[in-house]
Amino acid sequence: QDALGGTHSHACVREIAIMKKLCHPNIVQLVEVIDDPASDRLLLVMEFVDGESLHPTRVDSTHWEPVPEHVAWQRCRDVLQGLDYLHYNDVVH
Repeated sequence: QDALGGTHSHACVREIAIMKKLCHPNIVQLVEVIDDPASDRLLLVMEFVDGESLHPTRVDSTHWEPVPEHVAWQRCRDVLQGLDYLHYNDVVH
């Protein structure tokens, strides 16, 4: 018996297979899948993503520093490039 309470469902196996084949700088990579029957868990080891926070900087308890426009455009472009890659590979997210 595996972490899903029996044999892996077809949908779960298919999702993992899709995640394993994706490779794009704006998509977090699935590194490894661990099926540990001793702990009754299925563990997905994902790529570590280092970098800036996506959250604006808090100035005080009621004010936030706005994200600079060029940074907002870069983040939006990165998200859209990742989404375009997913759609190109017939993945709907």
